[in-house]
Amino acid sequence: MIYVSENEIFKTLAICNSCSFTYLIRVITPGNTFREGYIARTPVPTKKIFPETIDILAQTTVLFALFFAGLEITENSFSGKFNKYINKSLIDNTLYRLDLIEKISSEIKFIEGIIEKQVINAYKIGRKDVEIIIEETGTPAGWYPLIERFDAIPKTDICEIPKEAIEDVQEHERISPSEEELVKIKTRLRALYEAGPGVKVEDVNEKEESETNYDEEESESLIGKRIPIPTETFLEELSVKMEIHPISIYWLLEEMREKEGVICWPECKRYAEDYFTVMILRMLGFRWPKQIEANEPIPEWADKDGIIPITEHTEEKILLERIRDRIGAEFGEDRIADIEAEFADILYNAACKEAEIKGKTPPKKKITLGQWLEKEFFKRHTSQFKKRPIAWHLASSNGSFQILIFCHKISLDMFKNLKNRHLARVQSYYKSLLEKARRGESVPGGLTVGKLSDIEFELEEFLNKLDKLIAMPYEPLIDDGVRVNIAPLQKLGLLASPVLASKDIDRAIADRNRWREDDKEQNTIWRLT
Repeated sequence: MIYVSENEIFKTLAICNSCSFTYLIRVITPGNTFREGYIARTPVPTKKIFPETIDILAQTTVLFALFFAGLEITENSFSGKFNKYINKSLIDNTLYRLDLIEKISSEIKFIEGIIEKQVINAYKIGRKDVEIIIEETGTPAGWYPLIERFDAIPKTDICEIPKEAIEDVQEHERISPSEEELVKIKTRLRALYEAGPGVKVEDVNEKEESETNYDEEESESLIGKRIPIPTETFLEELSVKMEIHPISIYWLLEEMREKEGVICWPECKRYAEDYFTVMILRMLGFRWPKQIEANEPIPEWADKDGIIPITEHTEEKILLERIRDRIGAEFGEDRIADIEAEFADILYNAACKEAEIKGKTPPKKKITLGQWLEKEFFKRHTSQFKKRPIAWHLASSNGSFQILIFCHKISLDMFKNLKNRHLARVQSYYKSLLEKARRGESVPGGLTVGKLSDIEFELEEFLNKLDKLIAMPYEPLIDDGVRVNIAPLQKLGLLASPVLASKDIDRAIADRNRWREDDKEQNTIWRLT
């Protein structure tokens, strides 16, 4: 823990977020892990050296950053709602959201660029030393030149831009490219933007170089290596690649969207999938920390027991039907099919762009919302939440039985309920079809005796896995975390797709059993036979 006085918080944040401070930490740190002790020993200029404006600039940046974080569903500060800006279109809502994020990003990065200069002045770093720092850590996006006609500070209602920042923009270096040069700038920017974050457009047929695992080189010094500070947003990434000020990047994109219809489909895909992810998590009864702090109630349309079937025949509404109900409530009943079609278009266009970048054949068919829920949602959700999913997707081996459960409501009773109610109903349904087929009667979907026998075996296999889980006995504690609680389900093959690395499954169960040895209230040991 690093302690600072209350009136120095924003100044300290400004310093610690600077390239100069990062460079100094690298100088005094023997490895590449920035530990607390080294950070605490890093020299910091006294407050008297700094102009008073640094506090104002830092506060403004923090306000923008907090608003920005509140738009990301993986952040604690997320509001729990995916604001609907335009009533009738999923694509238009997504584009509006992207524009807002890009606008905020441009404002954050240009103010951070001003702060960088003030930190350098406070440290009294000479021009040659600045060049060394920038060579290693990368040029701050806010230092790149503005383009004339694309140089106005974007307006938002989040907070007022300090006059010091406005004055700095007015005095900032500008370039005035010819029409031909501007066309080249736009062409390159369009290629980078349409490709999406993290993609090399210069060599589209090569795969991304794998990220270096610096943790394996703990003893190796970072000094002398060019390891730029990673960009935090897509707009900053574009600014750095183009070597153009983020404000100009924002206005160039704005003009290209209006006049040329430029769209970044990978980013549209990300936010469209986020829209449905938020809907699903709220449907299960999940609330983000900000919602809990505000005592916001769980919506009435959330499932009461945290179990939502994905496949049919449980005698309950399946996930797709519930999502359609929410689409109708938010966009209008007459827009349900259109919103689903827009979602399929977004996924298809993103997949085509990815195929183009990788030099592969584009997909022949579009993925429907129902297919995305069954095949893609859980894998994406697991990745997005860093292998700690909130919604758990259980599925039989061939997907005849699929169900979504809320990790905060998992219990032994939940799985008994899942077995005796949801799975039993599905088994009963297919058993009756099998009996009809054996009598020569027609059955829905043209299912044959052989196919129905396979489904019966598949469901019985899933039942046996559930029985093993219940017999452990599976008595999870929420405080043990997702890693420990999901391990038995993955080991038994109950999950639709893996969450943990194979080598970590037994380790997670062993960790849980070790913790329980000293627990007087719950000391049962998990054993899988």
